[in-house]
Amino acid sequence: MPTGRTTSRSGAQPASAKAHHSLADALYDPNPAHPNIDAVIAEQERAVAIVDAVPDERNAFVIFRQAGAYHLDKATTLAAEGGPEYERALARLQRAAAIEAAIERTRETSSVAPKADVNRLLAAAYLGLHDAEHALAAAGLARDLEPLAPLPYRQIATAQLAREDADAAAVTLMVGSMVTADRGLTQALLGLYAAGLDEGQCATAAGPSGPTLNTTCDIVRRHLCAAAPEASRLDRQLGRFTEAERVEATARSMTGCGR
Repeated sequence: MPTGRTTSRSGAQPASAKAHHSLADALYDPNPAHPNIDAVIAEQERAVAIVDAVPDERNAFVIFRQAGAYHLDKATTLAAEGGPEYERALARLQRAAAIEAAIERTRETSSVAPKADVNRLLAAAYLGLHDAEHALAAAGLARDLEPLAPLPYRQIATAQLAREDADAAAVTLMVGSMVTADRGLTQALLGLYAAGLDEGQCATAAGPSGPTLNTTCDIVRRHLCAAAPEASRLDRQLGRFTEAERVEATARSMTGCGR
């Protein structure tokens, strides 16, 4: 899982901790195999050790955030053996979330970006630990904070599939596709239908850019109806009232929606 980069949001970041953090960043290899991830983690953990005792409201969000993200990267490369790294990632990310919350309380102005970011990472850690309930909570918060980001919809759907609720996962992916217009979410939904959810084998239609949803298929219409209220809510939250009204009108036009 890519760590990404986040803007520094910190109260206290001693020069020595900042140096180790910067060295870890410089060492980081974005290659999916992460051949030197142990060296990266070692440097980042040195930074963590230096600031670990600093109170949350004066601590360095980015140091703990990056430590958690690097452990997630290592866990991903270890696949089935990644459990301990997911645990380490979770611990660092929970501290990052606590620091973010403490700093938030001291600021006159706020940004949703750090909270959304750390909750996406927390959701990934919970999924790696097969903790669907906490993954749903973290990903749901991340989605509500930044509804245009596709990843939380995937994370929520993954957690719902872990709970053996494929219909709920399909609705989540439908909502995400409607709100973000992300082609990858539509493809994930088509894949879910093809994996057996679409017993009538009618969910996929040919489109000008490849396979697309067949809105005349009963299961697609049912999921569209179920997704419309949530998609409309998120569009309104974003101030996209025209899009929300379009979603609502589309649902009203479908036989059975809201009846």
